[in-house]
Parts: sequence; C-alpha cells; structure tokens
Amino acid sequence: MEREAHRPQGERRRPEHRIASFIAKHQIGGEQDWRAKWISFRAVAQYCETLRTPRLTKAGQTGVRFAYAELMKAVEAGEFNVRGAARVLLLVDQGGKFLSITPTELLEAREAFEPEIFIAGYMEKCWAPAGLIARWFSRRRIPPPLARHSKATLKIGPGRPPGAIDHAIDLEVIGRALELQHQHKISGGKVSIRKALTIAINERGAKGNQGGEETDRLRTKLRKRLNLRKRNKTRTAN
Repeated sequence: MEREAHRPQGERRRPEHRIASFIAKHQIGGEQDWRAKWISFRAVAQYCETLRTPRLTKAGQTGVRFAYAELMKAVEAGEFNVRGAARVLLLVDQGGKFLSITPTELLEAREAFEPEIFIAGYMEKCWAPAGLIARWFSRRRIPPPLARHSKATLKIGPGRPPGAIDHAIDLEVIGRALELQHQHKISGGKVSIRKALTIAINERGAKGNQGGEETDRLRTKLRKRLNLRKRNKTRTAN
C-alpha cells in the first residue's frame, strides 16, 4: 500500500483503464472484432439477436436469452475449459480487474441473483478465447459472424431455460423475512433468519415447504447473495 501511495498520479490511475484498454484492443469501431483473441459473451448474445429463427423472423430478445442460457450451459459442461481449468474472464469495473471465474462461481451467482442482475453483473462482463467461442458456435450449428450467410438461422427450443426460478417471489419473501427480523430487533426480541423465512413463506400461503425445504432453499440463496457481494467488494478493493 505504501508503494502504491508514492507512485506517480498517472500510474495510480492506470488500473482504472485496464478494462477499457482490453476491450478497445478487441474491438473495431466500438464493436467486437471477431478476429481478436478474446470474444465477449455480450457480443455473442448481440449476434444471436440479429439471426433469424426457422420461422424467418428476427430472433431479437429471444436470441439474447438463448445465447446466455447456452453460454451458461457450456461453462457448466466444461466447454470453456483448457487442461481442466475454465478459461473465462470476468471483467470487474471497479479497480480494472481481470478475474478468472469458475463454473461453480457462475452457478452460485445465477442462483443468488435475479436474471437481470446476473446477466448485467456477470454474463455481460465475461470473455472467452476466440477458439472456444468458435467451438461453441460449431456445436450449436450456428454459423459464426465471419461466415454468416443469408440462410443462417437460430434453432431455439421451446420453454424456459432449465432451472428457471421466479426470482421476484423469492426476493419478496426474503425481503419480508428481513423486515420481520428487523421488527423483532426493534422490539427487543430476536428471531433467526430461518424462522423469519418460514413465517414469510407461510404468510404468502406458499405450498411445498414440508420439512422446511423452501425455507432452506431461500436461506441458502440469501447466504450466497451476501457472500458473493462480500467477495466482490473484497476483489474490487484489492
């Protein structure tokens, strides 16, 4: 820390521009350079958005959702692994950090956060080597951008992605449980988060909580969410 404090001002600012420099190096005119060494997941999703479905309609947001779901499946299946280690970078805005993120860490984030936050905070900031991205396109029979032609279509399966969760309801129940905890604290009492979650679930009249399965699921989700936030703060501070 002392050495950092005595560095010239321009050098101390340098880490803040690392991500911007990395992105610029792999872009042309503000767009992904598909000949570059690293490709962003966001660029893949934007490309899938422009493709057409078998019905000859533009994929649009359906293509974006398809891309992120398939990219997540690929990470989980080890398609982005090289010699047993995941080759996926997560670019953290604060501090200009490049972090290697594991499939387990991405899965934990997906379970902890609602889809919008997970996509914006994780998937959109992930990058992978161009060769692995090319293999991802090939395995899904999607013509890559550099080989795109008029007959390119995106075959999207029906239904929601596997493991889809109603995050809005989850957050509502968790929020109510934290509120109950706070109310008991103000009145001089004390209630565990597990009991507060059970009360909140019962208030909604939700079913399927026999044996406390739903309570345990939401407690685990809350813990993961808090741990991930703490871990991200530590990463950006270092």
